[in-house]
Amino acid sequence: KKSIYTPHDCDVCEQLKKFSDNCSTPKVAVVIPIKSEYPGIKDTLISLSTSAARAKTTLHVVCVVNCHENDNAEIKQNNAQTLSFLNEDEKIAGLFISALNLASEGHYIPEKDSVGYARKAGMDYALACGSDVIACMDADTLVAENYAEELLNFSHNHEKRKFALIP
Repeated sequence: KKSIYTPHDCDVCEQLKKFSDNCSTPKVAVVIPIKSEYPGIKDTLISLSTSAARAKTTLHVVCVVNCHENDNAEIKQNNAQTLSFLNEDEKIAGLFISALNLASEGHYIPEKDSVGYARKAGMDYALACGSDVIACMDADTLVAENYAEELLNFSHNHEKRKFALIP
């Protein structure tokens, strides 16, 4: 499939450039598809924050809030809460959060597609924003304190590899 986002579409590119002094080198992004995961997503982000602090880095976290047009009102309301939380001015230490909205009128994921579509949208976005390393995880995952450190170690020790699975 063609990428959904191009570098010109990436509304955080300028912010990331200004922020890059604090970002990991190479830039590491973590993509999280989110569907009806509020308030649990807070715990996931806190665990990523703890890991980033230990590694003395900043992670670009791409949160892809998603649902189908025919999903029930409870899912849509939960997603609205998630988007509201992600767009608050309060920052989470060690994380640069981008919220992609695939969960509201005119932006739903296609009925024939599933979480893979949301994950791909997030990865395309991370690539368009200049990420060198992209990890994907579920919205209810809590990471180990060394998670960010291991992502950075992989990128430094395996420059010729194109992918990795780090459990």
